[in-house]
Amino acid sequence: MYEVTVRDNLFIAHSLKDDFFGPAKNLHGATYVIDLVIRSNRITDKNVIIDIGLASKLLNNCIKAYNYKNLDDIDLFSGIITTTEFMAKQLTVDFISQLKKEKFDISPDFILRYRSDLLPSNNQKIDIVLKLAVSLDTIKKRISERKNLEQRADDSEQIAIKRYEMYENNIKPVIEFYKQSNLLTVVNGEKPISEISDEISALIEGFKG
Repeated sequence: MYEVTVRDNLFIAHSLKDDFFGPAKNLHGATYVIDLVIRSNRITDKNVIIDIGLASKLLNNCIKAYNYKNLDDIDLFSGIITTTEFMAKQLTVDFISQLKKEKFDISPDFILRYRSDLLPSNNQKIDIVLKLAVSLDTIKKRISERKNLEQRADDSEQIAIKRYEMYENNIKPVIEFYKQSNLLTVVNGEKPISEISDEISALIEGFKG
C-alpha cells in the first residue's frame, strides 16, 4: 500500500446546536490542522499515487469554501451539526468532487482519510488573540511605495483594495467571536515596526507572568 499526505489549515466559527455538546452549543471558533491521507495499492506511470502539488491545490480549493466563515451561515449546512467528524466527511466528498473535475481515475483501491486535529486541544489554551489594524489608506500608500522599489506585478491599488476588503470581510465572524470571549486585543499596525514589536512582546510577556 502506497501513501501520501498533504496538509492545510481550516479556521471556522460555528455552534453545535444540541445540549449534548454543552457549552459548545454556543457560537465558538475552531482551528483545524487538516491532514489528507491518500492511499492506493497502485502507482501511476510516473511512479506516484497522485501529483502532490495537485493534491495540495485541490485540498486548498475545498478548504476555501469554509475558511474564515461561520458555518452556521452556510445554507448547505442548514440544520446540520457541523462536528469535526462531519467536516472531515464533507471535505472528503468535496475532494472527490474536485478529483472528478480533474478527470482523475478514482479506482476501488484509492482511499482517502482525513485527520482533523483541533489546535486548541491537547491542553492548549488561548490567552490572547492579536489583530494588527491598518487602514486601507495606509495599505494603498505602502503598496505604492513597495511597487516603486520592487516592481511586483501584483502591487496595484486595485488588487490591494480587493485583498483588503476580502480579508476584512472573511475574518468578521472570527473577530466577533474572540471579541465576545474577551480575548481580542487590537494592535495599531500603523506605528513604527519597533513600537509594534515592543507592544506585542509586552502583551505576550504579560501572560508569562
